Amino acid sequence: YKSDLEIQALNLFKDYEISRSNIQTNLKRIKSIETSLDIIKSEYALGTKSITDIIDAESELLSVNVNYHNSKKDFILNYFQIKALQGTLIEMFENYLPEFN
Repeated sequence: YKSDLEIQALNLFKDYEISRSNIQTNLKRIKSIETSLDIIKSEYALGTKSITDIIDAESELLSVNVNYHNSKKDFILNYFQIKALQGTLIEMFENYLPEFN
């Protein structure tokens, strides 16, 4: 049983670190794609790119934004799962829980 908890804790921490890394990676990708999209829009105005190129870039930007927000969600969920496994989750929210007599 203890070994199972240790494995679960290690997996949660690994997932937590992966989600943190994914957040940073997706932020960098978003900035890169936004720059590319600006360039593509300028080239479209000059007639060297098509509307399809703009749509493709915007679609990629949307996809990476979804990935970014999923990474943030995973990061938060992993954090709370780690706190629950540590037994400190309730302590974090004591001030927000209703009182029971």
